[in-house]
Amino acid sequence: MTREELKEYLPHREPMLLIDEINIDEAGVCHAEYRIRDDEFFCHGHFPGNPIVPGVIQCEIMAQSCALLVLEDLKGRTTLYTGIDNVRFKHVVKPGDLCEITARLKSRRGPIVFCEAELTVDGALCCKGDLSFALVEKNGRDSYSSPGRSFYLRFFLAFLADFTDCIVISSTMDLFAAMKSRAAAARGKSAVTLKTMAFRLMKKSMASHIWNPIASRPAMTLTRA
Repeated sequence: MTREELKEYLPHREPMLLIDEINIDEAGVCHAEYRIRDDEFFCHGHFPGNPIVPGVIQCEIMAQSCALLVLEDLKGRTTLYTGIDNVRFKHVVKPGDLCEITARLKSRRGPIVFCEAELTVDGALCCKGDLSFALVEKNGRDSYSSPGRSFYLRFFLAFLADFTDCIVISSTMDLFAAMKSRAAAARGKSAVTLKTMAFRLMKKSMASHIWNPIASRPAMTLTRA
């Protein structure tokens, strides 16, 4: 897919469209390329006489590649990134370099998409990390500046769905029942209330399944050898 074809899906435009072409293989892995131009705005002051692509731009290149993993869901929507984790920078990227990006879909919980990506130049790893983003309507209220209730409701429900996969519990049915009742109670609540409910659920669950078992263990006695 060429740069012009990408504009049908990505809302980005020059100078922030940081993908030249992509290919998604049979395994669903996105392979993207971007050639760093000599006149890129982000290299003018970073650094004079020794232009280096900032790490945040490398992350943005990977982020745009990750968005293309859900290509068919992009029309009419904007990707708002919710997290970038485990980022590592290994080599510098300079004007003239051809960035090759590999992005993979890890999981999806409602509107929240979790991916992993790496950026290489001439086979050398330059940057890698885990990224997550939310798909929101372009003309809706779902944005960072005016979140709206619907975005936080979907995020809250996605959090509940993701939570069940991430914790070992003694009574699965009890936890599912509790989550179902909380999800039902969440409908109609304000964005602030939804965030509070999600935080309280996380705090209570961590206390129940992490802290309490540790606190209940017999105390250890340390003796000098």
